[in-house]
Amino acid sequence: MELDIQLTRKDLYQSTCITGRSLALMPPSDKKKCHRVVVGADNGIVTCFKVKKGEPEVEFQTGNLDYPVLRLIIGGSKEKSDKIFFTSGQTVRGVNKKGKEFFKFSTDGAESLRGLHVEETKLWTSGDYLFNFYVDNVESGYYMSPDKINDVLLLPIQSPSEYNPVLGCQDRQVRILDKTLVLFESFVDGPVSSLSKLQGASYEDVLKQNKMKKIVYGTENGLIGELQVDSTVVRPGWTIQNVRSLGSINAIACHDLTKNGMEDVIVGRDDGEMQVFTVDSQGEMHQIFTKSINESIQDIEVGRVCTTNFDEVVLASYSGKIVSFTSEPLSDPVAAQALSGAPRLIEKSLVEGEVSPDKDGEHHGKELKKKKSGLKLVAASIGALTGLGKKKDKDKDKDKKAEKPKYISGLVLDEATPDSAGSHGDEAARTDPTERNKKIEALQKEIKALQEKVQDEKLKYQKLSTESVPVSTRSKVKSNLYLDTNLACQKFTLESEMPIDMVALQSSIPLVLLDTGVSFPSVSPPDPDEGNAFVATLRVHGTSNRLQVQLMCDEGQVGTLVAYVVTRVSPKVVHRVEHILLPLSLHQSTPLDDGFWQSSPYCEVKIQGTFSQGQMHTWLTHCFPSIPAKVPDSNIVKFAFDSTFASTRVTAEYSKGEAVFRSTNFTTLATIKDVISKEANSAKVKLDVKAPVFDDSCVMQLLKLLHPKVNKLLKLKENYLCLEALEQLASSEEDRANLSPSMREILENSAELKAEHKNNEKRIAFMERVLEQLFLDRFKFKGVNVKHRLSSVQSLIQNYSWESFVELFAAAR
Repeated sequence: MELDIQLTRKDLYQSTCITGRSLALMPPSDKKKCHRVVVGADNGIVTCFKVKKGEPEVEFQTGNLDYPVLRLIIGGSKEKSDKIFFTSGQTVRGVNKKGKEFFKFSTDGAESLRGLHVEETKLWTSGDYLFNFYVDNVESGYYMSPDKINDVLLLPIQSPSEYNPVLGCQDRQVRILDKTLVLFESFVDGPVSSLSKLQGASYEDVLKQNKMKKIVYGTENGLIGELQVDSTVVRPGWTIQNVRSLGSINAIACHDLTKNGMEDVIVGRDDGEMQVFTVDSQGEMHQIFTKSINESIQDIEVGRVCTTNFDEVVLASYSGKIVSFTSEPLSDPVAAQALSGAPRLIEKSLVEGEVSPDKDGEHHGKELKKKKSGLKLVAASIGALTGLGKKKDKDKDKDKKAEKPKYISGLVLDEATPDSAGSHGDEAARTDPTERNKKIEALQKEIKALQEKVQDEKLKYQKLSTESVPVSTRSKVKSNLYLDTNLACQKFTLESEMPIDMVALQSSIPLVLLDTGVSFPSVSPPDPDEGNAFVATLRVHGTSNRLQVQLMCDEGQVGTLVAYVVTRVSPKVVHRVEHILLPLSLHQSTPLDDGFWQSSPYCEVKIQGTFSQGQMHTWLTHCFPSIPAKVPDSNIVKFAFDSTFASTRVTAEYSKGEAVFRSTNFTTLATIKDVISKEANSAKVKLDVKAPVFDDSCVMQLLKLLHPKVNKLLKLKENYLCLEALEQLASSEEDRANLSPSMREILENSAELKAEHKNNEKRIAFMERVLEQLFLDRFKFKGVNVKHRLSSVQSLIQNYSWESFVELFAAAR
């Protein structure tokens, strides 16, 4: 299916740090005009600019506020949306198209507002857990979500004249409300991070007369899916799996880029990947475009910013870049390819000259800021260079009129098209290597001159600040630690406004460092006396604002992961971020099935005592990462979790004074019991832990789940050792012809085998520790200490077989 589209990048504007969904396009008053771009930053400033002759032209900026802009929309009446509304802490503000504030409304809540929609006199807002509905600035209703609300969408589902709020929640639920009551709940395969509406009916929908509303959702684990809903039912549609383990979905936009009558789905991911998907006549989704900007995409909009004839996908990145991907055809693709790296070269010069003005050098810092702003505008101009060679022929029968040549930094660009009369010489000039090299050399000279200017300003500032020591920097660092359910490991992401130079990682519990992304790792020996069970230094290669590493940690222990981030600014400043590593961090929540244990063996631990329901809920948040902070409003609370590593399930059922835990994995139950006992002891709450119910058939069930995983790891190790020998023996095609089919298959798949084996030894060591803990807990439930037999587990890994595996976990002798 050949439906790929070509989108060309243009860097439009550089703002300060952006952490919210705060990008919008202001509709033009005239169809002959382009959209204006409105963006809200972390410093509370809202900027509106338009692109004129390839360069951004700021129309207005609001004042600096105390809170970051976490949500920004274009609202107003149904017929005409021409007003800008944005959130600032617990306040909603509105400005007109000239930047004058005309609306200010305080919700008097405790949560910062992250969701916003305004129409006429109606206002919808959402914080972390609370969703509110206002009419004429008076609260008309609210809904308290059981878990964190990540995104809000409004759709007319029950009635064309009334909106139904759609909430995307952290507990993997999409909740559809009837004003403030839950109408539908739909469970999806990940915490919902973004929502959008999909319009336009496919051929199949037309044939079946399907009039259901379509909701597109994105999740933290990178999955994209569709829900179809009407006033009576909600049902799942298509799903796009995250087979490449890309980042979480931060933003979704739907627009007909392919002009086939059906909207395409454009997604922006946390790792900087922008993807475009289109639907075919059978209702199946296909990717038609992908591009990475190498930093987190915070928001996406689609409109016409640089030209009125071609659609553009406009992105806002974490560092404040506003980037456009235009569908306008290139007039000079060779020059475009040659110049594609120019904005990044200029950005590098800005990085090398970055300073943090102190009090004495404040005036000088402002002058440097002006020069840097000029460099950014030049970068945007170079990014838009290839779009200047396109000329529109209004009348092919008329003689071609010579147009005034356009100049950018001393370069003359002829706008005559290749097909026009007398243009053959111009076409030869565009494709001639000599002419092309002249253009590139001119740009390189300009970049070098700009770098020298930045360096001169930097030296001047250093002379001013010889007696002063700057102690702060404007750059920010955000971090995220989440579970990759496909790889059963933790992904730790760090991102800064400025490129990262080096990161030091320290943990109080043992960790296994798997993939380190664009960095070069150096792991130091642990120092238990200093509380350092894991220490590593990561030096980032190149100029990257984002770093992601994969970590594996043993379950059963609680610890901390601390990162010290050094960015490439002058003077050097260290940012410290910290995350808690929970003892059951490889578990994720799953829908509760009351009949699950009727068909599966389980062990059980019952705990009674003088604790309240809230206390037990708090203690469980110290075990599992996906339990909401808010206590559910129920006399008996029930949760279910699946292990992404062992594929086992654990359920928790608790009320005031009693809690019951069931699982096939007895090590998980032992961990829960130890954590709760420790927390109760700290709170001086008396517990009565009943004798555990142990089903011996759980042992065999657990071994059957782990056997394929152990066998796969050891088989991969064996094949890799064979590959090293085969590459030496089978040096020619004649030698390979004499090999067995299985040996030839190993050689043919050598690249994939080497890639898979990269972290295989670490995963084998991790599996060995898991089996050791299972071995101890299996007999601990029987009251037998088998620490002296742990060497048997090591022998099992060295000479593995299913029979020896079963025999090792048989009854104690």
